[in-house]
Amino acid sequence: MKTATLLAAASLATLSFAASDSEASGPPDSLFSGKSGEPADAPNQSGKQDLTDAELKAYDGSDPSKPLYLAINGTIYDVSAGRGFYGPGGHYGHFAGRDATRAWVTECWETEDQLTHDMRGLVEAMFLPKYMDEELSDAADGKAGADSSLGDLKDQAKKLVSKFGRPSRKERKRRREADRPEAEEKLEQALGKWVSFFAAGGKYPTVGKVVREEGWEESAPEPPAVCEEARKKRPIRGGGKLDAIMNMPMQMGGQAGVVQEDDRDEL
Repeated sequence: MKTATLLAAASLATLSFAASDSEASGPPDSLFSGKSGEPADAPNQSGKQDLTDAELKAYDGSDPSKPLYLAINGTIYDVSAGRGFYGPGGHYGHFAGRDATRAWVTECWETEDQLTHDMRGLVEAMFLPKYMDEELSDAADGKAGADSSLGDLKDQAKKLVSKFGRPSRKERKRRREADRPEAEEKLEQALGKWVSFFAAGGKYPTVGKVVREEGWEESAPEPPAVCEEARKKRPIRGGGKLDAIMNMPMQMGGQAGVVQEDDRDEL
């Protein structure tokens, strides 16, 4: 198999490769919220009412006598005016009665665990670039992820690594550190457009904040892995000599979002 063919096969396989490496740090602290010492049933100084995640569930639309609430990034909104969208049977009814911030970014909501406020790991899973030379090196060493299509290309990967080289651990670390600021910014942008939609739209009044204990993440279960469609949005680059071969960075998918653009005026 010629070099160009091998690269093409590896490139196609890598497009479906799931993010397998994880970094210790998560998204910026500004994306975590709900840290308040006030009682959950007491109005705050602005006259708003804060609720715990458990209390928020009572406003999921199952009781038609109650208003309909949802939260994003720790802020609760009254979306009763959009009951057709957010109420039971509505296209976005899965967002009601909860803070599903993670799902607004990932578009993953097929399972209950995806509908969470927990943003840990999203920088790595969706926004931190993946490098072709690293993926090929891992495949050549038999360390491709369990859900990676590169596992069947071990022999071909070895040939490519022999020709184009492999990145050192130091280089991998350097890339992560250099790429992280931009990745975090892209995550904030993906979330920020929906935070702004509710905060500045004027259609849905602010109710209050979601109350969570300080350090909740220390006892929380690990957040769910992102779904396949979200993994495809992670950018991919060549790395080393492969940058020249690939000519330019490859982008897996577009910007993360939840609702189609032509839906937004209706929500």
